[in-house]
Amino acid sequence: MWPLETALDAIKVERAEVVFVGDSRTDVEAAKKSHLRCVALANKAGKRAMFEAAGADAIVDDMDELRESLEAL
Repeated sequence: MWPLETALDAIKVERAEVVFVGDSRTDVEAAKKSHLRCVALANKAGKRAMFEAAGADAIVDDMDELRESLEAL
């Protein structure tokens, strides 16, 4: 079991209710391995392409875009 899954089980939250927000490739990979939707923050040059390749469900360039992205998921 992945650490994110362990944490969700401990607090008794359904995965369908969770969207993981991260700013690294490993964040996206951890979310995907734990069967969570993921929004990636592309706050540096080159990150957007990396997150697309990693399978992020949504990618935002700054925190101002985060709310809109979360509502869309």
